[in-house]
Amino acid sequence: MTGAPRVRHARAADLARVAELAAEHATYEKAGPPASDLAARLNGLLFGDGTPRLHRLVAELPDGELVGYATCAPEVSTWEGTDTCTWTAPSCAPPTAAWASAGS
Repeated sequence: MTGAPRVRHARAADLARVAELAAEHATYEKAGPPASDLAARLNGLLFGDGTPRLHRLVAELPDGELVGYATCAPEVSTWEGTDTCTWTAPSCAPPTAAWASAGS
């Protein structure tokens, strides 16, 4: 596999793979597995009615395989009364084997 991953905003069609990556991340962190309906839960938070509660980026190899993700939630400034949507507390998956070999 050659070519660097590109980073883009997640789409609803990505969420099943994102849930798989989250499970791999949980294993890596020696944590319990994510909820079995994680993809559906994320769909509601990312693409549900109203303003999204989360924002998610994915890393995609040239062949279309998703190999990583990062998630953030909006941060609210009480003294400014604004939603700043910063990436202050990202949740990032460790690189997959496919990602690690992408540059070779």
